[in-house]
Amino acid sequence: MWGGAPAAAAAMSARSALVQSERLRGFFSPAAVAPRARDVGIVAMETYVAGRAVSQEALERFDGVSSGKYTVGLGQHKMAFVDDREDINSVRLTRASRPHVPGPPRSR
Repeated sequence: MWGGAPAAAAAMSARSALVQSERLRGFFSPAAVAPRARDVGIVAMETYVAGRAVSQEALERFDGVSSGKYTVGLGQHKMAFVDDREDINSVRLTRASRPHVPGPPRSR
């Protein structure tokens, strides 16, 4: 009684998959697919680093952690930070005020 239900469901799903694939066959034909895009992607990327930094050795002493936790464990010597006169908008304006220097042209 119960043995036929899973087999019937599997046959039904196989049939619906076949019908769906027949419907999509024309949709995904090479003539229907747009040509592959060229010359797209990230062309340049720039970074802004805040002008103030704290020594990680001094921060280890101030935080009372073991020596080498930040310098050896994280591999950092200094950590840059913004002060109270700099927020995200001033960081963006600082970056926008500097001229963009393009890199070498890409070969095709």
